[in-house]
Amino acid sequence: MGEPTPSRAGPLRYVAFVTASVYLGQGAVAPVLPQIADDFRLSVVTAGLVFSSFALARLFLNVPFGFLSDRYGRRRMMIAGPLLAGIGLVGSGLSGAFAPLLAMRILGGAGSAMYMTAAEAYLADITTQGNRARFIGVNQGALLVGASISPGLAGVLAQGIGWHRALVAMGVISVSGAVLAAARLREPDTSAAAAQERSTRTSSALGGMFRRPEFMAVWLITLATFFTRSGTRNTILPFVSEIRLDMSPGTLGLVLTGMMIVQGSLIIPASRWADTYGRRRVILLGVAVAACGPMMFAAAEAYPLFLVAAFLLATGEATGGPASAAYVADITPTTSRGLAMGVNRTMGDLGFILGPLVLGYVADTVGFASALVTNGALLAAVGLVFFRFARKEVVTD
Repeated sequence: MGEPTPSRAGPLRYVAFVTASVYLGQGAVAPVLPQIADDFRLSVVTAGLVFSSFALARLFLNVPFGFLSDRYGRRRMMIAGPLLAGIGLVGSGLSGAFAPLLAMRILGGAGSAMYMTAAEAYLADITTQGNRARFIGVNQGALLVGASISPGLAGVLAQGIGWHRALVAMGVISVSGAVLAAARLREPDTSAAAAQERSTRTSSALGGMFRRPEFMAVWLITLATFFTRSGTRNTILPFVSEIRLDMSPGTLGLVLTGMMIVQGSLIIPASRWADTYGRRRVILLGVAVAACGPMMFAAAEAYPLFLVAAFLLATGEATGGPASAAYVADITPTTSRGLAMGVNRTMGDLGFILGPLVLGYVADTVGFASALVTNGALLAAVGLVFFRFARKEVVTD
C-alpha cells in the first residue's frame, strides 16, 4: 500500500534533482564570505547581512508565493524559482559592489522561497496519505545532499577560479534545475482542477488555518526544529565544544558532518514510519528524541556524552521532518496547500532567525548550559502542545 507508482515516481526524481540544484547554490556564499568582505571592505556585521538576506527574503515571501502557487499552479513557480535562484547567484558573482550583491542575494532567496513552497505543495498533490511522507522524505533528502555539498564545492571552486566565477558556476547549476522542471514536470491533475475553484480571499483562508489548533501545533513544531538547528547546532555548539572539550574546528566540523550523515541516513526510514504508523506518533517521537539532545549537551563534559547528544539531536530532526510536512498537507484542502506550506516554511525561517538571537542572549546572560536547557525545554513544550491539540489526523485527499 502506498508504494510510488511509475507515473508518480518519475516526477519525484525530477523534483528531487531540482531541489538538490537549488540548495547546491544556497550555501555557496558561506565559504567565500571572508573574501567578499575583504574585496568590498565590509564589516563583519555587514558581511553577515549578505548571508542572512537570503533567509530574510524567504521569511517574507513564503506565504505570498504559496498563495500564488494555489492560484496559478505549481509548475510555473517550480520553473521560475530555480531560475531566479540561479540568476541571483550569477548576479552575485558578477557584482562589483555591495548594493548589487545584496540585491542579488535577496533575489536568490525569493527564488528559493518560490520553488520550495510550490514543490512541497506539488508533492502533496501527487500523493496520498499512504505514500506522502515518503515522497516528502526523498525531497528533504535531496535538500540535505545539495546543502551538504554546496559549501565544499563552492570553496574548492573559489580556491581555483576565484569567488566571482565560483558563484557564477553554482548559479548555472541552479538554472539547469529550471530547465529540467520546464522539460519534465507537468501540472498535477488535482492542482489544475482545483485552480478553477480557488478563492481569492487569502486572508479568510489563512485566518481559518490559524483558528484550527492542529495547524498551530504543527507549525510550532517546525519553528522549534529550525530554532534548534540554527540556535543550538550552528551557534551554541561551536562555543561549548571549544570551551568545555577544547575541540578543534576540524573535529567539530567532523561532528557536524556526522550529524548531517545521520540525518540523511534516517530521513527515508522515518518517512516510511510516518506513512505506516501515522504522522502524529512519529512527530511526537521525533520531538521527544530531539529534546534530549540540547539537554545532554548542557551536561556534556566529555566526548562520549557530547557525541551521544549529537546523535540524538540529528535522529530527532530526521524522524520528525517528513512527518511534519506530510501532516500539514494531510489537514489542508488541495485549494490551500500552497498557502499552508508557505506558512509552514515561514515558521521554519522565523525559528532559524530567532534561534541564534534568543539562545545567544541567554548564553551571554546566564551561560551556555542555560541556553541549551532552554532549547530542550522549548522542544518539550511544543511537543506537549502538539500532543494536546493535534489528536486526530484529518485527511483531505
